[in-house]
Amino acid sequence: MCLLLFLIHLLAVPALGLNDSLCRLRGRFDLPRLSKDGDIVIGGSFNIHYYRKEQFLDFRSPPGPPVCKSFDLTQFQFAQTMIYTIEEINKNQTLIPNIKLGYQIHDGCGDPAMSTKVTTLLISGQEETLADPKCKTTSNIPAIVTDAESMQSVAVARVITPFNVTMFSYSAAYDYLNNMYEFPTFFRTIPNDYHQVDGLAQLVKYFGWNWIGTIRSNSTYGALAMDEIIKAMESLGICIAFSEAVHKTDSKEKLQSLIKIIKEATTKIIVAFVAQADMAVLLQEIVRQNVTGIQWIGSESWITMPGISPQKDVKFLAGTVGFAVPKAKLPGLKEFLLEVHPSKYPRNVFVSEFWETTFECVWQKPDNLTQTDSDSEVKFCTGDEKLEEVDNQYTDTSQLRIAYNVYKAVYAIAHSLNNMLSKTNFTFTQLDLWELLHYMYAVNFTARNGESIYFDPNLDTVPLYELVNWQMNSEGVAHVMTIGHYDGLVPFDKRLYLNKENIIWINGKKEVPRGVCSDSCLPGTWKTVRKEMPLCCFTCIPCSDGEISNVTDSVSCLKCPSEYWSNQFKTQCVPKKIEFLSFDDEMGSSLLTLAVIGTCLTVATAIIFYKHRQTPLVKANNSEEFRFAQTMIFAIEEINRSTKLLPNVTLGYQIYDGCSSETQSVKAVMALISTQNEARSDLNCTVNSKVPALFADAGFVSSLAETMLTRPFGISTISFTAMCQCFGDHEFPTLFETVPSDSHQIAAITTLVKHFGWNWVGLIQSSSTYITMESETILSLLERMGICTAFQESFSDTDSKDKIQQIVKRVKEATTKIIIAFATLTDMEVLLQEVVRQNLTGIQWIASDSWVTAPILSPEENARFLVGTLGFIIPKADIPGLKEFLLQVNPNQSPANPLINEFWEKTFHCSMQKLQNGTQCNPESHVQQCTGNELLETIDNAYTYTSQLRSSYRLYKAVYVIAHALHNIFSCGNDSCLNMSDIQPWQASNFRVMSLTRQGLHVTNIALEAFHCCSEKRHVNPSQDHFLRWIFLLKW
Repeated sequence: MCLLLFLIHLLAVPALGLNDSLCRLRGRFDLPRLSKDGDIVIGGSFNIHYYRKEQFLDFRSPPGPPVCKSFDLTQFQFAQTMIYTIEEINKNQTLIPNIKLGYQIHDGCGDPAMSTKVTTLLISGQEETLADPKCKTTSNIPAIVTDAESMQSVAVARVITPFNVTMFSYSAAYDYLNNMYEFPTFFRTIPNDYHQVDGLAQLVKYFGWNWIGTIRSNSTYGALAMDEIIKAMESLGICIAFSEAVHKTDSKEKLQSLIKIIKEATTKIIVAFVAQADMAVLLQEIVRQNVTGIQWIGSESWITMPGISPQKDVKFLAGTVGFAVPKAKLPGLKEFLLEVHPSKYPRNVFVSEFWETTFECVWQKPDNLTQTDSDSEVKFCTGDEKLEEVDNQYTDTSQLRIAYNVYKAVYAIAHSLNNMLSKTNFTFTQLDLWELLHYMYAVNFTARNGESIYFDPNLDTVPLYELVNWQMNSEGVAHVMTIGHYDGLVPFDKRLYLNKENIIWINGKKEVPRGVCSDSCLPGTWKTVRKEMPLCCFTCIPCSDGEISNVTDSVSCLKCPSEYWSNQFKTQCVPKKIEFLSFDDEMGSSLLTLAVIGTCLTVATAIIFYKHRQTPLVKANNSEEFRFAQTMIFAIEEINRSTKLLPNVTLGYQIYDGCSSETQSVKAVMALISTQNEARSDLNCTVNSKVPALFADAGFVSSLAETMLTRPFGISTISFTAMCQCFGDHEFPTLFETVPSDSHQIAAITTLVKHFGWNWVGLIQSSSTYITMESETILSLLERMGICTAFQESFSDTDSKDKIQQIVKRVKEATTKIIIAFATLTDMEVLLQEVVRQNLTGIQWIASDSWVTAPILSPEENARFLVGTLGFIIPKADIPGLKEFLLQVNPNQSPANPLINEFWEKTFHCSMQKLQNGTQCNPESHVQQCTGNELLETIDNAYTYTSQLRSSYRLYKAVYVIAHALHNIFSCGNDSCLNMSDIQPWQASNFRVMSLTRQGLHVTNIALEAFHCCSEKRHVNPSQDHFLRWIFLLKW
């Protein structure tokens, strides 16, 4: 506490002084300036130097005056433009009669602290003492024209706002300043960056580019602006290949790293939202490393700055396209600029330094010269140098853009003063800044070139840009050509206008450069997104035989009707050719012979099956599929018996045979969606389906078809076998999978290979569209991990014997014995038969989950060919009570059910059919009659085998997930819940993430969400049976 009082005492003593009625200046800033007295003085702050030299502070003596370095000819031109405008207004007494404007211009040195000092100086003045007890300044500066950058402008605006001094910026475009309530005295004559961001995104979209790089200034403003640019780009479907930052103070190593990224990037379209000084540094490194072929898209901050485009740099930036503020002509400005001479400003350091920079000499008074000086190597300025002979950033008035913004700012101040003076009794001793601010808001005038100047409610100017293109003439001289414009006041789709015929791109070409990650997929193909890449990067996969796509960038192929086939290019379905054959034709007799042979083979196969009916292969025939169906029934009945999960609600089910056919599966789905009613009174044909979800044991193609069919009705499709990573959330929002995506299995397989140090492997795969796509991901990941592929082969169970033999021969002759087999179970059955026949051993198989645990592949005679196989599978689990439930199935319980009857016949090799007269089967028949008393307990096949419940458990778990979601639907509290009669299928697809802990496994890999309940109370009819029906597509 004592320390605090002591400090306050020290701070208070100088303020009191000897005369308490005087206000004393706390510090003086001796800053160079350009000034001229007047009745009203307009302040100015320009970054006449690039940066301020750091000072050593020892805290023992006051810091010396700031030292600014690196003279900026362009900024000095802006300062002279302000002086020119004020002189023009003073000469023309019609605007502000009998009042003379003055100016006081300081150097902001490109430093925020320096800009704040300059602002404080202009506001407070430099009088040592003030007699006013409120310390009210007598400064007659009502407005300041400043070149402060966007973030500097935020700081400066906060300083001057309490003093009601108007701030005019001609270069701060930051959108954050677009807030009249926070910055009520901040005006600008440059468009808000919101419009430039919008324009850049539209420009990139206009030329069909969707794969670009971005570079920004490494500053707060650069980061915030680039965030908005990327958001605008992504909203138009444009992807970002890389996004980097640069600053004028970056080290050589950092610049080289940035150039390396640019060189190695897969796009040559780069949007550079960079400050002029930062771009100049980047360009120096680009020139040093001779980086050409880049199509630059520039921001207005550097696109037309003459300091960016010396002739030696033309080839690196020729073809650049970007936005610039509109240019204008200021008659008389060129002559005014050429009149500047040190002799007219003998004590002005700015003019002297300008002269020295322009003519590369040292300015000194003639009488100060000594013999030593004259003999030295220093070149002294004579004063006879001619500005007319100089062509630099200062003398160039062909691109008056930012300078025109300065011109407009000064005229806006003058018109506001004129409006105020014409309506009030003005005295120079009392300049009411609040009143002047009122007239600033309402300013509206027409400039000399016909442009209407006014400010919108957010104090922004009219959002107009020119689109410019850097072109090189026959002499190799760069010049900026206007190729279009952007008008932010018109509707969105009409803001951008381009005359693209006038554009000359990089390397002098008229052809638009390529800026896409992947070319469009032509008809006959479909696209799939590349792994771990943006949506703009995809792979085009040809449609399979019998499928077509007839549009560009199709996301799937359509299957032709049964009587049609795809043409050569897979773009349209054409009728199959029908040829009628007679028995006399060679083709007819050949086909008849083959048919007879096929019949004999079928009979032989049936006999073999009967003879070996106790082998694993025969036992597994379709029994597993039937077990899936019974598992779903078991789960539903288990839920119905529970009084906690869904009280007073009974779940029902409908099970259909998909017949291993996509067509049959679609028919079954259509039948269940339409509810099979013969007629409906609803004119809109609305179906009140009670089916909230569909369970499907479907592969890739079937799952795709079923999901596309049910999605418009809001019915969810839940697959417990389809694992394709192509089923994304956005394209298939109603498809849920209770098995992990293949992306995880693929990552696991490749990681396993890497773990054991293998770098030379073979890949065999099923030839289906789905597995072909997944295999491409496998190859990509292997390559990324440094693993090479010795060979890649595809096959199918329908391939000829010769084709299968060739594949086994390829495996046998390969220089690697590490084989990844990403194939279906049926395909691997055929391949393994040939492996056994050729006695091919010594192969280290890496198996996919589809076949690694299949019991039919591992009889004793095959063990030595597969022993040692590695692979990944979904976890197994135990379902208490399922085994007993499965053994209770009997045709006598459901005598009319064809699926149960056929299951019984296949299991016990008997017949459920009776003769027409009701007697038993013909005693001479080799097939015995089923009695219904056969015992399933004596059977060991895929149906009764419950020690490896993997897919069955996924199905069981999915049923419980749906039940819990429905539980959430009907558990909305006492005041708000759902009437069961009002439930819609789409509501069941809006599930909430939940975690079930039955059997110790968490159901968190399915995205489930409960919908919001309505305001009605629930009315449950306990007698209502089969309220919700579920579908199961079973493949036999």
